[in-house]
Amino acid sequence: MAKRKKRKNKFVFHLVEWFKSLSKLTGLLIVAVASVLLAGTITWLSEHKSEPQEIHVTQDEFLKVLIPAAQQAYKDYGVLPSVSLAQAILESNWGESLLASKYYNLYGVKGSATEPNVILETAEFVNNTWITINGRFRVYESWAESVEAHAQLLAYGVDWDPTLYHKVLGARNYKQAAQALQDAGYATDPTYAQKLIQMIEEHELYKYDQLPTEETTVSVRKSS
Repeated sequence: MAKRKKRKNKFVFHLVEWFKSLSKLTGLLIVAVASVLLAGTITWLSEHKSEPQEIHVTQDEFLKVLIPAAQQAYKDYGVLPSVSLAQAILESNWGESLLASKYYNLYGVKGSATEPNVILETAEFVNNTWITINGRFRVYESWAESVEAHAQLLAYGVDWDPTLYHKVLGARNYKQAAQALQDAGYATDPTYAQKLIQMIEEHELYKYDQLPTEETTVSVRKSS
Protein backbone atom coordinates (compact mmCIF):
# COMPACT_ATOMS: atom_id res chain seq x y z
CA MET A 1 0.00 0.00 0.00
CA ALA A 2 2.82 2.40 0.92
CA LYS A 3 4.68 1.52 -2.25
CA ARG A 4 1.56 2.17 -4.34
CA LYS A 5 1.10 5.57 -2.68
CA LYS A 6 4.74 6.39 -3.24
CA ARG A 7 4.45 5.53 -6.92
CA LYS A 8 1.33 7.69 -7.20
CA ASN A 9 3.04 10.65 -5.59
CA LYS A 10 6.00 10.22 -7.90
CA PHE A 11 3.67 10.11 -10.90
CA VAL A 12 1.90 13.29 -9.76
CA PHE A 13 5.25 14.97 -9.21
CA HIS A 14 6.41 14.12 -12.76
CA LEU A 15 3.07 15.19 -14.14
CA VAL A 16 3.33 18.58 -12.42
CA GLU A 17 6.91 19.01 -13.66
CA TRP A 18 5.80 18.10 -17.17
CA PHE A 19 3.05 20.72 -17.08
CA LYS A 20 5.56 23.29 -15.81
CA SER A 21 7.91 22.49 -18.68
CA LEU A 22 5.01 22.61 -21.14
CA SER A 23 3.96 26.03 -19.77
CA LYS A 24 7.48 27.35 -20.19
CA LEU A 25 7.69 26.04 -23.74
CA THR A 26 4.27 27.51 -24.54
CA GLY A 27 5.34 30.86 -23.14
CA LEU A 28 8.54 30.85 -25.18
CA LEU A 29 6.60 29.83 -28.27
CA ILE A 30 4.12 32.67 -27.77
CA VAL A 31 6.96 35.18 -27.34
CA ALA A 32 8.70 33.86 -30.48
CA VAL A 33 5.52 34.03 -32.56
CA ALA A 34 4.72 37.51 -31.25
CA SER A 35 8.25 38.67 -32.10
CA VAL A 36 7.97 37.33 -35.64
CA LEU A 37 4.57 38.97 -36.12
CA LEU A 38 5.83 42.27 -34.72
CA ALA A 39 8.91 42.24 -36.95
CA GLY A 40 6.75 41.41 -39.95
CA THR A 41 4.35 44.23 -39.13
CA ILE A 42 7.17 46.75 -38.80
CA THR A 43 8.67 45.59 -42.10
CA TRP A 44 5.31 45.81 -43.84
CA LEU A 45 4.66 49.30 -42.48
CA SER A 46 8.09 50.50 -43.58
CA GLU A 47 7.54 49.11 -47.05
CA HIS A 48 4.00 50.45 -47.34
CA LYS A 49 4.36 53.77 -45.55
CA SER A 50 2.27 56.59 -46.92
CA GLU A 51 3.97 58.23 -49.89
CA PRO A 52 3.06 61.67 -51.24
CA GLN A 53 0.81 61.39 -54.27
CA GLU A 54 1.79 63.07 -57.51
CA ILE A 55 -0.48 65.86 -58.75
CA HIS A 56 -0.88 66.98 -62.35
CA VAL A 57 -2.58 70.15 -63.51
CA THR A 58 -2.90 72.18 -66.70
CA GLN A 59 -0.80 75.30 -67.22
CA ASP A 60 -3.81 77.53 -66.52
CA GLU A 61 -4.56 75.63 -63.31
CA PHE A 62 -0.92 75.87 -62.31
CA LEU A 63 -0.97 79.66 -62.64
CA LYS A 64 -4.29 79.99 -60.82
CA VAL A 65 -2.80 78.20 -57.82
CA LEU A 66 0.48 80.14 -57.83
CA ILE A 67 -0.57 83.71 -58.68
CA PRO A 68 -2.18 84.46 -55.26
CA ALA A 69 0.82 82.95 -53.46
CA ALA A 70 3.29 84.89 -55.61
CA GLN A 71 1.46 88.18 -55.09
CA GLN A 72 1.30 87.56 -51.35
CA ALA A 73 5.05 86.87 -51.35
CA TYR A 74 5.56 90.20 -53.14
CA LYS A 75 3.61 92.04 -50.45
CA ASP A 76 5.47 90.26 -47.65
CA TYR A 77 9.00 90.00 -49.02
CA GLY A 78 9.33 92.15 -52.15
CA VAL A 79 9.84 89.41 -54.76
CA LEU A 80 8.22 90.35 -58.07
CA PRO A 81 5.38 87.91 -58.87
CA SER A 82 6.52 87.64 -62.50
CA VAL A 83 9.94 86.45 -61.40
CA SER A 84 8.55 84.06 -58.78
CA LEU A 85 6.15 82.58 -61.33
CA ALA A 86 8.76 82.33 -64.09
CA GLN A 87 11.19 80.56 -61.79
CA ALA A 88 8.51 78.12 -60.68
CA ILE A 89 7.57 77.36 -64.29
CA LEU A 90 11.16 76.98 -65.43
CA GLU A 91 12.40 74.98 -62.45
CA SER A 92 9.41 72.63 -62.24
CA ASN A 93 8.26 72.45 -65.89
CA TRP A 94 4.83 73.82 -64.98
CA GLY A 95 4.68 71.64 -61.88
CA GLU A 96 5.30 68.43 -63.81
CA SER A 97 8.72 67.56 -62.40
CA LEU A 98 8.80 64.79 -59.80
CA LEU A 99 10.16 67.20 -57.21
CA ALA A 100 7.24 69.58 -57.75
CA SER A 101 4.39 67.17 -58.45
CA LYS A 102 5.15 64.81 -55.57
CA TYR A 103 7.15 66.84 -53.05
CA TYR A 104 5.78 70.36 -53.76
CA ASN A 105 9.24 71.84 -54.26
CA LEU A 106 8.84 74.22 -57.20
CA TYR A 107 12.24 75.91 -57.16
CA GLY A 108 14.71 73.10 -56.62
CA VAL A 109 15.49 74.40 -53.13
CA LYS A 110 18.09 72.19 -51.46
CA GLY A 111 17.36 70.66 -48.07
CA SER A 112 19.22 69.30 -45.07
CA ALA A 113 18.97 66.08 -43.09
CA THR A 114 17.31 67.95 -40.20
CA GLU A 115 14.20 68.91 -42.21
CA PRO A 116 11.78 67.05 -44.52
CA ASN A 117 13.83 66.12 -47.56
CA VAL A 118 14.21 63.73 -50.47
CA ILE A 119 17.24 62.71 -52.51
CA LEU A 120 16.74 62.90 -56.29
CA GLU A 121 18.88 63.15 -59.40
CA THR A 122 19.44 66.66 -60.72
CA ALA A 123 21.39 68.30 -63.54
CA GLU A 124 24.16 70.80 -62.73
CA PHE A 125 26.29 72.89 -65.08
CA VAL A 126 29.89 72.34 -63.92
CA ASN A 127 33.07 73.25 -65.83
CA ASN A 128 31.07 74.09 -68.96
CA THR A 129 29.39 70.67 -68.92
CA TRP A 130 26.00 69.42 -67.77
CA ILE A 131 26.35 66.58 -65.28
CA THR A 132 23.85 64.52 -63.27
CA ILE A 133 24.26 64.31 -59.50
CA ASN A 134 22.19 63.19 -56.52
CA GLY A 135 20.90 66.16 -54.55
CA ARG A 136 19.04 66.48 -51.25
CA PHE A 137 15.95 68.64 -51.73
CA ARG A 138 13.46 70.23 -49.36
CA VAL A 139 9.97 68.70 -49.16
CA TYR A 140 6.95 70.99 -48.67
CA GLU A 141 3.30 70.49 -47.79
CA SER A 142 1.96 72.66 -50.63
CA TRP A 143 3.00 74.82 -53.57
CA ALA A 144 2.02 77.92 -51.62
CA GLU A 145 4.49 76.93 -48.89
CA SER A 146 7.17 76.46 -51.54
CA VAL A 147 6.51 79.94 -52.98
CA GLU A 148 6.81 81.56 -49.56
CA ALA A 149 9.97 79.61 -48.68
CA HIS A 150 11.52 80.74 -51.97
CA ALA A 151 10.64 84.36 -51.20
CA GLN A 152 12.17 84.01 -47.74
CA LEU A 153 15.38 82.69 -49.29
CA LEU A 154 15.64 85.74 -51.54
CA ALA A 155 14.74 88.11 -48.70
CA TYR A 156 17.04 86.67 -46.02
CA GLY A 157 19.79 85.10 -48.12
CA VAL A 158 21.95 82.29 -46.83
CA ASP A 159 23.91 81.75 -43.62
CA TRP A 160 27.19 82.99 -45.08
CA ASP A 161 25.60 85.99 -46.85
CA PRO A 162 22.17 87.27 -45.71
CA THR A 163 22.28 89.99 -48.39
CA LEU A 164 23.09 87.64 -51.27
CA TYR A 165 19.85 88.31 -53.16
CA HIS A 166 19.09 91.88 -52.06
CA LYS A 167 19.66 93.21 -55.58
CA VAL A 168 16.83 90.94 -56.71
CA LEU A 169 14.51 92.62 -54.22
CA GLY A 170 15.75 96.06 -55.20
CA ALA A 171 15.26 95.52 -58.94
CA ARG A 172 12.90 97.95 -60.68
CA ASN A 173 11.61 95.40 -63.14
CA TYR A 174 11.69 91.69 -63.99
CA LYS A 175 14.66 92.04 -66.35
CA GLN A 176 16.85 93.53 -63.64
CA ALA A 177 15.60 90.96 -61.13
CA ALA A 178 16.33 88.04 -63.47
CA GLN A 179 19.86 89.28 -64.12
CA ALA A 180 20.42 89.87 -60.39
CA LEU A 181 19.45 86.25 -59.72
CA GLN A 182 22.01 84.98 -62.19
CA ASP A 183 24.71 87.37 -60.93
CA ALA A 184 24.12 86.12 -57.39
CA GLY A 185 24.69 82.54 -58.54
CA TYR A 186 21.14 81.31 -57.91
CA ALA A 187 21.46 78.77 -60.75
CA THR A 188 24.40 77.15 -62.52
CA ASP A 189 22.74 77.58 -65.94
CA PRO A 190 24.63 80.41 -67.72
CA THR A 191 21.45 81.35 -69.65
CA TYR A 192 19.18 81.40 -66.57
CA ALA A 193 18.32 85.11 -66.71
CA GLN A 194 17.60 84.95 -70.42
CA LYS A 195 15.26 81.98 -69.93
CA LEU A 196 13.39 83.75 -67.12
CA ILE A 197 12.88 86.89 -69.19
CA GLN A 198 11.70 84.87 -72.18
CA MET A 199 9.24 82.95 -69.97
CA ILE A 200 7.86 86.17 -68.47
CA GLU A 201 7.34 87.82 -71.82
CA GLU A 202 5.99 84.75 -73.60
CA HIS A 203 3.27 84.22 -70.99
CA GLU A 204 2.82 87.91 -70.05
CA LEU A 205 3.62 87.19 -66.43
CA TYR A 206 4.63 90.83 -65.90
CA LYS A 207 0.95 91.77 -65.67
CA TYR A 208 0.80 90.06 -62.27
CA ASP A 209 3.33 92.56 -60.91
CA GLN A 210 0.57 95.18 -60.91
CA LEU A 211 -1.35 94.79 -57.69
CA PRO A 212 -4.35 96.88 -56.62
CA THR A 213 -3.19 100.29 -55.36
CA GLU A 214 -3.94 99.52 -51.73
CA GLU A 215 -1.85 96.35 -51.86
CA THR A 216 1.38 97.66 -53.38
CA THR A 217 3.14 98.40 -50.09
CA VAL A 218 5.96 95.92 -49.58
CA SER A 219 6.76 94.94 -46.02
CA VAL A 220 9.62 92.48 -45.60
CA ARG A 221 8.97 90.29 -42.57
CA LYS A 222 11.67 89.86 -40.00
CA SER A 223 13.28 86.47 -39.95
CA SER A 224 12.14 84.41 -36.98
